[in-house]
Amino acid sequence: MTEDLQYNLSDMVWASLLSSRVVHVVSVSAIRGDQESARSTSPTFTFNRLNDRVQIFCTLDLPPVELLVNSQVASISFQNPMQLHPELRWAARIQKSDPLILMYDVTEDNMTKRGECGALEQTCTLEWSLLHRKEEHCVWVKARLSNIIHFMDFKPRHCCGRPAETSMLFLFLFLGLLLAGFVLAGGVVVYRVWKTNACVKRSPPLPAVLVSRRDIRLLVL
Repeated sequence: MTEDLQYNLSDMVWASLLSSRVVHVVSVSAIRGDQESARSTSPTFTFNRLNDRVQIFCTLDLPPVELLVNSQVASISFQNPMQLHPELRWAARIQKSDPLILMYDVTEDNMTKRGECGALEQTCTLEWSLLHRKEEHCVWVKARLSNIIHFMDFKPRHCCGRPAETSMLFLFLFLGLLLAGFVLAGGVVVYRVWKTNACVKRSPPLPAVLVSRRDIRLLVL
């Protein structure tokens, strides 16, 4: 029983290996004093796509994916969700009896590469050769957990990466522009200082009224 208008069901859905793969339904009613309203029932839902008689299939969150491009080779890496998410840590406990495998597809320009990751691996990685070079490569990563009795989807991840030499080119270009800015600013400062000194050196002679009497005597003599 709760007084909140929304409730997190994660602890119940992921309470055990069995609860993670069955179909769930939620019934809600309001209670006021000794009176109870009619029950409102939610659509059936599950994370396990092997249950075909269900209304809503839930998806898991895939950890952030890093894409690296080096010459003609690209690679992705991400933290194994079976090691990251507390709800999936039971996967390591069934490693011997019925191992869960994380399978993932990496797609770029209608070309797909497939990788696999076991429950005990800390990081999932996949490397492949590029057919052509671009200024920026972008891929979609679609993953799923599966064994004999589980089939759970992850939300697709989209990530991009630039070739290492392209990144260095942009870095050198930025540093060059920054250096040119410093040189230009220094030149402006030097010019202003030179101009100020030149004005001081070319200052006009004192007016006659400011000439001393001794100087006047010398002029008369």
